[in-house]
Amino acid sequence: MIRDLAAESADLALDADVGIIGGGIAGLVLAARLADAGLRVIVLESGGRTEREEVEALNVVEFAATPYEGATKGRARGLGGTSTKWGGALLPFFPEDLEPRPAFGLAGWPVTFADLAPYIVEVERLFRLEPGPYEHVRFARPPESADFVARYAKWPRFALRNVAAALRQQIGAADGPEIWLNATASSFALDRENARLRAVTATAPGGNTATLTARRFVLCAGAIESTRLLLWLLASGDGRLLRDSPASGRWFHDHLSAALAEIETADPTQLNHLAAFVFQGGTMRSLRYELSPTGQRRHGLVSGFCHIGFTPLHRSGFDDIRAFMQSLQRRRVDLAALGRIALDSSYLTKVAWWRAVHRKLYWPRPSRLDLHVVVEQLPQATNRIGLSDRRDRYGVPLAKLDWRVSDADVAMLPGLARQFAEFWRDSGLDEMGNLRWHAPLSETTADSISNLSDIYHPSGSTRMGSAPTASVVDPDLSVWCAPNLSIAATSVFPTIAGANPTMMLLLLTLRLADHLLTQLRPP
Repeated sequence: MIRDLAAESADLALDADVGIIGGGIAGLVLAARLADAGLRVIVLESGGRTEREEVEALNVVEFAATPYEGATKGRARGLGGTSTKWGGALLPFFPEDLEPRPAFGLAGWPVTFADLAPYIVEVERLFRLEPGPYEHVRFARPPESADFVARYAKWPRFALRNVAAALRQQIGAADGPEIWLNATASSFALDRENARLRAVTATAPGGNTATLTARRFVLCAGAIESTRLLLWLLASGDGRLLRDSPASGRWFHDHLSAALAEIETADPTQLNHLAAFVFQGGTMRSLRYELSPTGQRRHGLVSGFCHIGFTPLHRSGFDDIRAFMQSLQRRRVDLAALGRIALDSSYLTKVAWWRAVHRKLYWPRPSRLDLHVVVEQLPQATNRIGLSDRRDRYGVPLAKLDWRVSDADVAMLPGLARQFAEFWRDSGLDEMGNLRWHAPLSETTADSISNLSDIYHPSGSTRMGSAPTASVVDPDLSVWCAPNLSIAATSVFPTIAGANPTMMLLLLTLRLADHLLTQLRPP
């Protein structure tokens, strides 16, 4: 059931078994799972059914150091959250990614891959993905080595990437979760004797309020917003809770990405066959060469991967096809893009032919082909989210982000690129094209990489661990110093490893659902 706080005529008092703040990927998946098991669940979502500019103003962040693009471009308020603009790649981490890596001083995750793997099938069912391994597809066998593993992420159809669309029946049902739109968390009521969160008050743009009491609360507002709200809650009163949680806001990190080489080839068709999106039923698959755990240890490198990307040199029907499909994801159909698609009948014919015959995406010609290198940023306690002296319209302090990229972080990019260059040559891929590096890898620095960027995978600022002195949540995602409050966001990741984080977030969220059910549901 979906309701709008802005449309109510009076202030409301709400009560639930579980109160969830945030109606994005984690919030809606958790809400649907718990409501299906018979719990009363209420979700407070700051945005409306779709994004609006006045709501996005709440995402303003103060930067104390390097601007972080994920804070400005990688967030969304509205039903579905960032899944309205999410690229869609789903890929589990390697099991070894969760283990300690003493060479880098990393203690590992407090849960094992075996704890999370059983939920992969549930995620695939949710997004109607083809089952099967992530290392191969039936009709593509790219080369591998001991250092690099060819992996294929699974991407849902555009119309299903918005989790609100994938869960349409569950969240719209009368016996499903109760979702309140335009309900921005504006204050918390905390029982100071036992540090339990008693209630959350949400405010609509017009001033209507709803005060939600619940047995358990879960922050599912995304990494940055969940961290901001937690810091604000812990800092209230005498600040004792914030002192009891010294890791809160710290260890913020992301993936770092750069296009380090252009691939020169006389026959782009071969590379198109190698690296294009592959279609398996209703699932798209994309190739990446991920550095194996063996390769990491052998070369002293962090997790990372390389992939081939294309950039059309002239406008083509590809741009309009992508714009139209993304509009379906946002649930705001772009009819103008649909009309323009027909104007490039030549490209449209080739796309249809390649999909029917090769089951792959045809790249527009001419296109520039780039080698993108992506590495994990190692967590540092000095990279952190804090609270600004400035406040938003509801009186909540803005997030203040103190984030820097170190020389050691940057050094991992050419380090991974050098190993990939050897793999490219030894596996015979150099017969398809030559890697023309933008700068000598031995001279690569942060200043010499013009396109160095984060990729909107914020992590670590409410990290999970085995002790409250070095983490914010326990292995079951409960906040150490506020035991009836949990967090389901990528901010709980102690490390970001070498794959996109959404699959692992969903696995943790489903595991959290089972944990809450054991606590709240009658036997």
